[in-house]
Amino acid sequence: MNLSKESKDELRTIIKDNLKNIPDGQQIHLNKDILEFLLFDEIVVNQEKNLKMKIPVWSGEFLRKIDLSEVDFTDVSWQVFSDSNIRLEEIECDDDFNIKIMIIKENNKNYTINYSYTNAVIDLTKSFEAKNCNKIYLMNCNFKGLNLQNQDFTKFRILYACNSDLSDTNLSIPNRIFSASCSNLSNIDLSNYSINGIDSISGAPVDFYKCSLLNTKINIEFNPYEYKLIIDDYINNKSKISLHKLVLFNKLINDAWIGCYLNGKKITKQKTDIFESVKNDIKRQIKRL
Repeated sequence: MNLSKESKDELRTIIKDNLKNIPDGQQIHLNKDILEFLLFDEIVVNQEKNLKMKIPVWSGEFLRKIDLSEVDFTDVSWQVFSDSNIRLEEIECDDDFNIKIMIIKENNKNYTINYSYTNAVIDLTKSFEAKNCNKIYLMNCNFKGLNLQNQDFTKFRILYACNSDLSDTNLSIPNRIFSASCSNLSNIDLSNYSINGIDSISGAPVDFYKCSLLNTKINIEFNPYEYKLIIDDYINNKSKISLHKLVLFNKLINDAWIGCYLNGKKITKQKTDIFESVKNDIKRQIKRL
């Protein structure tokens, strides 16, 4: 299909406007080729190798009313709309590739790729970076409620998510290649992973930094003695930094860490006080904040 950018955008607008008349919970079926033509822009990465990348430029909650089960997401880049430069250091790109990427990013500034609660069949192992760089990057992607189960990540070096929502996706990554920041990972299986709880409240750049880990079963290794030093620093020095750490810990343990394991003990809303040696001290000091 050969349409100008203006005609393509106009067709997208017409479809999106008509979807407003479709009741929630119902879907329409569109021709597969037309749908893929609207969902993606395709650019040549390397002309000589005929290497092409699909850019997911048209998405949002409205897609829940379209049947996406037939759409082919092979060669889609899920990292294009990041703040950083696209990571294709292992690929020799054509000279105009970066220019095209910059134009696409500029035209879609602050864009979030949103396939939440759709019936899209997305295999992350067939993304452009997975096929060509042996890595998987997810940047500014909302896949909440999407079914991402039964994907084989064993041959990949890294799966990294940033500013993304992977909650309720049935995603399971048994080998330790997964890292994320500023993302919602609620209700996915991270039982094979561990993080340092003190680092998490200290602002250190650790795995799963600023992520919601609700019901992920991840193990949080937490040193009560180091935590008590933070309390002492606040009491003795009125340190604002220590105050911030204490408040953040209280928030995490009563929110983002529910359903995780702290030093081997499951955190629940009914019992967050699991430190045997310093529990009374922690409770007393937190009440003073």
